[in-house]
Amino acid sequence: MTYLTFEEYQTYGGKAEQSAFPRLERKARKKLDSFTQDRLVNATVIPDTVKECMTEFVDLMTDMEGEKVSSFSNGSVSVSFQQDEKSDDEKMWNIAVEYLPIELISMVVENETE
Repeated sequence: MTYLTFEEYQTYGGKAEQSAFPRLERKARKKLDSFTQDRLVNATVIPDTVKECMTEFVDLMTDMEGEKVSSFSNGSVSVSFQQDEKSDDEKMWNIAVEYLPIELISMVVENETE
């Protein structure tokens, strides 16, 4: 089951190409499942906040597709790559925290007593 269709993705302002979307959606879903400890795997309805989060994940993955060149020299062929301060996982975690309710991403699970 997908958490986000391409049509929904476009509605939320996504920028990935349709041909790349299925692969990126699968990768984003796996990352989201990791962050939520698979709490959405059996969901019958995916909340809008999850779809918005997935849109941000897919867009971030689209940006991460290629290396970011910060400088290039043609003399002796010198290339430098831009280094981000935050890792890609940190960026995705921050997006998840921004969009998702705490009960989806909390590591603490309360045990029910009978």
